Amino acid sequence: MGDRTLMLLNTNGLASQLKRHRIMRLAKDCKADFLFLTETHKGRKRSDKLVNKSEWKWIYESRGNTKSRGVAILIHQRVPFELIQVRRDKEGRMLFIKGKINYKMITFAVVYAPNANTKQFIINVKRKLDNFAEGAVILAGDFNIELTARKGEKKKMHLNKLNMMDLHADVTNRGTFYSARYNKFSCIDYILMNKTGNIYLKKAETKSIWISDHAPLIAVLGIDSNRGQRIWRYNPVVSANEKDRLKLQKELCEFFKINDTGEMKQTTIWDANKAFMRGNC
Repeated sequence: MGDRTLMLLNTNGLASQLKRHRIMRLAKDCKADFLFLTETHKGRKRSDKLVNKSEWKWIYESRGNTKSRGVAILIHQRVPFELIQVRRDKEGRMLFIKGKINYKMITFAVVYAPNANTKQFIINVKRKLDNFAEGAVILAGDFNIELTARKGEKKKMHLNKLNMMDLHADVTNRGTFYSARYNKFSCIDYILMNKTGNIYLKKAETKSIWISDHAPLIAVLGIDSNRGQRIWRYNPVVSANEKDRLKLQKELCEFFKINDTGEMKQTTIWDANKAFMRGNC
């Protein structure tokens, strides 16, 4: 699949044409392949498009009853994406999409957590995502709480509860939201990834806060397209010896006698047999 660039931004509303232009311009400058947006402020009753840019071929949204919420995932036309399933809530706070890129399964999720009962909301989202997801998993959004890898910080949420990696953990500038009321920066926006063998972080960056009151997050992922599944084939050398061949025949007969009872599909028995032979060969 090669390198893919992800961009996350809490837009604080997309009513302004100038703001939409600036977001699209930044995405273009960063060569973003995937765009995760929160607080789009698009209600379900509205039928207008999120953006009018043809290069964003796939646009998935979760719109709420009010304009105060809304999340979206946009995928650029250069990505060979094949959709399998979409799941969204009715409140405009959660969106999951699952599909394939070059025959490899991948799952994307975006969330906009509430201010109240934030930890429980995130735990519930993660539980639903675990049941939905296949392949590599990217979870991005405005979590409305700081995540930490340290123990004993009760006001924050521990990353171990999510079993995911913070892609911006080593970035020096971690302030993603500025509160004018308290004159304070906090880190509440994240791009998280599950621990997988064929996707790795190449670059992470926190952009300046200027489009909205949140900072855009950029993550460049390296995706190893050469790590395909190795197809197992029986090695005939292991049964070249007459004694070994007779032993294997006896064990295979015993295997099928125990397992081939008519209660399982033949394909399941055959796959189990291959695993059995790998253990013995």
